[in-house]
Amino acid sequence: MMLRKFVFGLGVLALASCGSIGGNMAGNNNDDQLTWFTYIDIDKSPQTISFMREVSVSDDGAIIIHNTPGIVLRKTGAGNEREKLGNLHNLDNGNGETMLTIFLQDQKQSLNPNNKDHMQQLAQSKQFDFYEFGKGRATHAQFSAQDNICQSFKSRRGVNVKMATTYYAENNYANFYTSFTSGNIRPKQVKITNYEHSFSNQEAQQQFQETAEKNGRNLAQRSLRGQANILANVVCQ
Repeated sequence: MMLRKFVFGLGVLALASCGSIGGNMAGNNNDDQLTWFTYIDIDKSPQTISFMREVSVSDDGAIIIHNTPGIVLRKTGAGNEREKLGNLHNLDNGNGETMLTIFLQDQKQSLNPNNKDHMQQLAQSKQFDFYEFGKGRATHAQFSAQDNICQSFKSRRGVNVKMATTYYAENNYANFYTSFTSGNIRPKQVKITNYEHSFSNQEAQQQFQETAEKNGRNLAQRSLRGQANILANVVCQ
């Protein structure tokens, strides 16, 4: 599996690059053909997910693999039960890097960031969820507002954000560090109201504790600015 390294002041972490996340993305539903990994959600629950391309069957029985970034599957039980979390879409993060993202309304309707009508739908909502994968991390952010998202974002009230970001050790998805951040964002101001972090195991704690405690809050601040950029440049254009 190809891995792409990056440095965020938390040591060198890695997650599979966008093209290779999930290993076999050809649409095979057999667990043996999927690469599963765990991230920690905003409610601190572990979630197990994998990446695959969508497939369909033609009238003559041929399997058609769709040329799209694919979908994310999430395990829902102890067995092979799984559900579709959402459709993946490529999105430039503003630094010339393409990330895999999911935009969800009501935790079920997957929307396309390249579709203006879809983004207008989010702009007028009071809450939506955003997922981002790649560059060594997995993020789930939940945006909520008293009025609609974009009116609140551009006002003094701002938009409230709950966010969890899991950062993986290089070539070892079992070892990770997760930051939990709550805050408020406006176009030119982000404010952290609560920050904490956790480690997946003792080995991960030994590996990341010093740098996490020293740089974790600054990284969380940077991540909140990234969420503000999502609203400013994608949802609330």
